[in-house]
Parts: sequence; structure tokens; C-alpha cells
Amino acid sequence: RLLFPESKLSTFEGKGRFAREFPCELEQMYRSLSFLAGQKNHLEEHLNKQISKKLNRNLAVAFYDVTTYYFESVLADDLKKFGFSKDNKVNQVQVVMGLLIDDQGIPVGYDLFPGNTNDFRTLEPVLLRMKEQYGIKKIILVADRGLNSKGNLLFLKSLGFEYIMSFKIRSGSKKVKEMVLDESGYTYISPEFKWKKCEFQSFVRTKEKTHVLDDHLLITWSSKRAQKDRKDRERIIEKSKKLVESKSQLKAELKKGGKKYVQLTFLEDDHISFNEKQAEIDEQFDGYYAIQYSDPALSPEKVLEAYHGLWKIEESFRVLKSNFEARPIFVWTEESIKGHFVICYLALVIQRLLEYLLHTKGIDYSTEKIQDAIRSATITKVHLDGKEIFIKNKSDDVFSDILKAFGLEDIPAYGVKDKRT
Repeated sequence: RLLFPESKLSTFEGKGRFAREFPCELEQMYRSLSFLAGQKNHLEEHLNKQISKKLNRNLAVAFYDVTTYYFESVLADDLKKFGFSKDNKVNQVQVVMGLLIDDQGIPVGYDLFPGNTNDFRTLEPVLLRMKEQYGIKKIILVADRGLNSKGNLLFLKSLGFEYIMSFKIRSGSKKVKEMVLDESGYTYISPEFKWKKCEFQSFVRTKEKTHVLDDHLLITWSSKRAQKDRKDRERIIEKSKKLVESKSQLKAELKKGGKKYVQLTFLEDDHISFNEKQAEIDEQFDGYYAIQYSDPALSPEKVLEAYHGLWKIEESFRVLKSNFEARPIFVWTEESIKGHFVICYLALVIQRLLEYLLHTKGIDYSTEKIQDAIRSATITKVHLDGKEIFIKNKSDDVFSDILKAFGLEDIPAYGVKDKRT
């Protein structure tokens, strides 16, 4: 999968690309998917034990996020369902994946969910399994605002875990908004960036009682984010004004994010108008961003450093989808789908581990360069006088760097296999 990410049929048809032959029928390859699905947790546990031994792995900080994978299909079942697609494939069924990685970007584990599962409902089952399976006692979980629900935060606290989560200011309380706009307490790192730390209390109601979460908000402002927010808002305003001008475009455009500043008054013959007041309110918060975190011992610098590490998991999803072509998915039964993701996950672990080990040697190459380098390590077979002669082809310079980094010998210039013996 790492070298030649293709359909199972194409993988079978291309097995002759490898120097060593292996006997395998297409039917056996498809059957192996169900076997791998059943071994998923055992494989995951084995990998984590080996990685922990070799790397002295630190799970003090871990990153979690959710993505979706679509099928070239509209047939729904218990796993494949219609839902919010992160690939904008609104007319195709999908599955949802929750992925946990360590602070080096190496995966710890994942779970699959039906395609209509909300992001925030994936966190509890994934972390509960991780805690029970690996005995993790303390972890600081870093996640985006799609997972920031009061129920999730209370659950993390109940496990003894801490969290660093993005907080949506514009949907916050009046008190939070006043706190953001209040200039007192800000530390100016430069004219382009400032921050302040505020105490933040929230309440979670369960059947038993009301729980209090005593957290902190790290509020930041940057000129770069202000410019981006302004451009994003201007784009939405433009869409909203088009809706106001043309009712016929209303339904189609609402799906594209243009409804934010459209005001619909049913009591006035479905009167549609542009919500100028809301646009002015939003403008006040251009450039501001907030991070909610639970551990008071963390400095603002540590919080920002940890939160900015979220790119590692976003990059992992990109690698799975692009480099390993995990989607679209062309197998249909639930067990085959699960087996497909086991293969993709194993490829991701190998790739991330290789990148990390190269990094420790002072070598940093992209996923694409590493894939191309390993693919370039080829030989040519020549049959002569009953002998099979192997001749090494010229490989990528990056492949030579990889071999040197690990102290491995290069492929011999040639070799002979005598079929008569």
C-alpha cells in the first residue's frame, strides 16, 4: 500500500513488480481483509508495544481528530451512511475515522464509525478503549473545536486526562466576548500578536448533578488572522447579498455557507434582508482566537506549542487520503472495509516511523520523496544459460541517504540464481 496504493485487483495484478515471488490468488487477497479486520486491535497493540520499546515513546501529549472517507456508492447500510462529508461528497455514503497520534506524529490507534456519526461522539469510545487497552493514566489531549463539547470535556476529566481544545469565540457567552474585547491583561509580543490568559468556568448538567469545569482560556490576536477573517467574512457577505437579491438561488446557496447574514422574517411575507448588525458584531472579533485548556500548570507558550502541533494529525489524514489513496473505497462488505483501513493504517505507521527515525538522523524528507525513493530501488532479471541474473538499476539519491541513515548496505550490483541447483 505504501509503495503502490491501488485497488485490491490492481495490487494483485501488479504483484510481479516485486523481486520475491509470493503465491496468492485474488480470492485469497480479498479473504485476507476479513482476517485483518479481526486482528485490528491485536496488530495495533503489538505495534505500540514495539514502538514504545524502541523510541521510549512519550504519550504526555497526544492529538486526536476525525475525518471521513467516501465510497463511489449511494447504497447505505449499518456502516456506510450519508453524513457531513469533509471531502464535500454530499451525495455519496461514507465512514468516519477517529485517529489518535503521539507528539511525534506516529499513530497510536484509530476506530471507524458509521458515516453519520458526529465528530464529538467519536472521542469517548476511542479514548476509553485506549485507556483500557494500554493503561494510559494521564494524557493531555489536543483537538480542534469540532470535538469541544461539554460532555467530552467532562468525560476526559473523569478519565484523569487533561485537554487543550479550540474554543469558538463567536458562539461563546456574552461574558466571554466581553473578556476577549477587554484590552486589559493582554501581553503584546509584537504589534502583530498579543495574548492573555483568563480563568474560564463552565457547567455540565448530567442526570445525577451539575458539574463545574474550572478551566482557562488563552485568547490570542494576530494581524495575519485578522486579515484572513476579514476576507472570509467579505466572501460570506457577498454570498448573503446575492441571496437577498435572488430568492431563486436561496436553497442552492444556503448549502454553500452563504446564509450567515441572511435574515428571513416569516411574519412579513417571508421577507429576506441582509443582517448588517450581525456582520458588524462579527467584525469586532477579526483576528481573535481562543484555546480552552484544563491544566493550570501549563504556560501559555506550552499551550500554543501543543495546539500548533495539530498540523501533524491533519497531515496524517492528507497522507492517508492522497499518498495511500484510502478513498474512494471500492470494497463493500463491513469486514472488507475494516480490513482495507487496517492496511492503510499499517502503511501510515510504517511511513511515520520511517520519517521520525530519519529526522533523528538529521534528514527530513516528505512522504512523497520517501515513497519515490523506495520505489526507485529496483532490479532487472535476465535469464542466461539456465541462470537468473539480477542487475541493480540506478536508484534515487534519496534512497542512498535512507540506507546511510540506518547503516544498511545497498543492493548488490548483480546477483545470480542458478535454477539447475
